[in-house]
Amino acid sequence: MILFFRHVIRQTSLITIGIGIICAFVLALGGMLPPAPRIVYMASPDSNSSWDLFMLDMRTGATIRLTNTPRINERYPAWSSDGQRIAYHANTPTSDLYDIYIITPNNLTQRITPFMNDGNIGVFMLAYDKAMPAWSPDDVYLGFHGKTDNGRYGLFMGRADGKELRLLVNPLQDDVLHFAWSPDGTHIVFSVTNNSSERIYRLTIPDEIQPANVNRANMQLVVENGIFGAWSPDGTKLVYIGGIPDRRRLWIYDFITQTSRQLTLGNEAFVDVTPTWSSDGEWIIFSSNRAQGRGHELYKIRPDGTDLHRLTFGFRNAQAPDWTD
Repeated sequence: MILFFRHVIRQTSLITIGIGIICAFVLALGGMLPPAPRIVYMASPDSNSSWDLFMLDMRTGATIRLTNTPRINERYPAWSSDGQRIAYHANTPTSDLYDIYIITPNNLTQRITPFMNDGNIGVFMLAYDKAMPAWSPDDVYLGFHGKTDNGRYGLFMGRADGKELRLLVNPLQDDVLHFAWSPDGTHIVFSVTNNSSERIYRLTIPDEIQPANVNRANMQLVVENGIFGAWSPDGTKLVYIGGIPDRRRLWIYDFITQTSRQLTLGNEAFVDVTPTWSSDGEWIIFSSNRAQGRGHELYKIRPDGTDLHRLTFGFRNAQAPDWTD
């Protein structure tokens, strides 16, 4: 009887190992993605290497490397709402200027460049060095910031198939950065920065194309001292970065009470950056160099400031997380 159970256990173990190998093989060949939730992020594994994209399986803790391009920086990935596509920005081996790309994790050999032509945007101006894409909630549009003909960054919006590209908010003396959609797709928040200030504004997306200067007149100031806001899934709050350059912390703005509170605390010289939300609003995922002697790693924390946990270990400069279910 004992020998029988040993035989059953041995066979079961072999079957389990075999299934694991098959699953890994299927994924490597472009099969099904691992079960959600997953976090995509950028990291620089070695101190002198370029940026690549990685995916963290939140159920198993396994990390999958999506890109490995020593001469190309692939940065700031963003999931489509269906969890099937990733938009990001990257340069080329011959240019330091960035463009927007889309990949499917099930087929990493193909990537789409929806806005490749750096031509005139209607009657507006040039768009180049495009960066930090953001999907609209219905996955029809991509918003991003890009340089205009005065060398400043402005906000652009276009269909993910490359059509209908337009300048949404034009820059004047400041850079206009970081396009972030509201959950219902009717508003965006973004950052306006210069050498002395960082502010977050909100804008209602116009129903029809209209001149960018009209949109700029409708900007509403939300946070006086903050940058890089991200909406909560219910649209009532905004997590953002505040503080002085060597002591950045997470803050949360409440649209209902119109008040802000500091989320991550401490007086030490570390910075918390690039926050995002889990789809259920239970967690905020962010990057921080708070672990002494290391680069940035990913962490998660409850919106009330409890249950701080570290998510990544070993990669230098893990940043710009984005969550999908």
